[in-house]
Amino acid sequence: MRRTLVVLALLFAVVMSNNEVEDSQVRCEKEAAASVKCLNGCKAKHSDEKEIDDCMNSECNADFEAEMDCLINS
Repeated sequence: MRRTLVVLALLFAVVMSNNEVEDSQVRCEKEAAASVKCLNGCKAKHSDEKEIDDCMNSECNADFEAEMDCLINS
């Protein structure tokens, strides 16, 4: 009986840690999608490479930072 409880506890811990990893992956994928959406928006609004870079630096910086923070912390 005791071994069964230990095995169940370990199995529960593995499942919970796996869920946390999946949650962080989903969150990081959402952050990455927001960055790509912002980048594509800048490309749609501007044709000059410098204007695209300026747009990305001003409008997409928060999205890029959130994506990097997510990747670092996961």
